[in-house]
Amino acid sequence: MPCLLVIGFSNQCLNILTLSTLPPPGYLYLKASAIADVLSIIAIIPFCMRHGNIHNAYSYVTMLYHAHVELPLINSLITASALCLVGMTIDRYLSIRHPIAFFQTADSRSRVKFTVAIIFAVAFLVFIPSIWQKVVVADTASMGEETPFGYENRTMWRVQRNSDLNHSTSFKVYLMFREVSADACC
Repeated sequence: MPCLLVIGFSNQCLNILTLSTLPPPGYLYLKASAIADVLSIIAIIPFCMRHGNIHNAYSYVTMLYHAHVELPLINSLITASALCLVGMTIDRYLSIRHPIAFFQTADSRSRVKFTVAIIFAVAFLVFIPSIWQKVVVADTASMGEETPFGYENRTMWRVQRNSDLNHSTSFKVYLMFREVSADACC
């Protein structure tokens, strides 16, 4: 996984550098998509560390991040990246289908920036309910185990699913809405 992350990160950084030199506003969608990809790669690093057991399970704040921020952040950034490509497709379609009306409107660069901002906002708003999908609990199974030096008498934390929320009808409806809307958009 680290090799893939390094390759993806360097490729997307080169992509951003290349797209920064191109003048047409249509490339702003691609640049925003590449920026979202770079941010998602950075956000995946703590996820990989947790799954590789290279994280501090004794830190409540760290485990709060893993439970409530990690996956919603990653999913939001990946969704924003995909929606930028959808926005670019719609933008290019409108410019070809209705060129006179399309180019008589406001400055295309500011229109694209506004659209990208809306895309990122929507992507983050869609995943807000996912923040409560997991909870942090004290790991009572590890209480009698040997602890690393300096962690004696400290609570070890773990992330687990919030079963009350995951089994509620409203959350199931939210998940169905999220998946159907994601399939419809992308």
